[in-house]
Amino acid sequence: DILDFSCILYILKSLKVLSRFMIRGELEDENQLWDMVSKAIELAKRSSRPDLLYIVNKIKISLRTLIKLSLWKLLDYFRVLGDLKESDLKKYIKEKIESGYYFLYPSQLHALDEGILKPDIRRILICMPTGSGKTFLAEIILFLAFLKYQKENL
Repeated sequence: DILDFSCILYILKSLKVLSRFMIRGELEDENQLWDMVSKAIELAKRSSRPDLLYIVNKIKISLRTLIKLSLWKLLDYFRVLGDLKESDLKKYIKEKIESGYYFLYPSQLHALDEGILKPDIRRILICMPTGSGKTFLAEIILFLAFLKYQKENL
């Protein structure tokens, strides 16, 4: 059916946009992504296919979560700190992605939201379960400290 095909086409287009974002950090127009997902939902409803509607809604939830937890979201936290070269930050994130690390864990995102990267923090105690990302948070803190030291002393 043409409605099913059109719905699947919008799903595939939205996944292509997501994959470009996850690998390269390029999300030209996030509204365009959500428009494609909305059109897929609309087409799934019109096709009277509850299974297709279920899949599209699950994809919508997954897209939202993947974008929120993407390593590229680190740039938002880094930008707040100011005075750091964005090219260094992007290079760091690309290197992490090339080594297979694509996402932040929710516990890491929570620590970032709580201000773990604030420049006025001198000592940090991170209490999280094993395997929840403490080492990566420490790596980010050390990376930022290195960039600041490099900027101030070179």
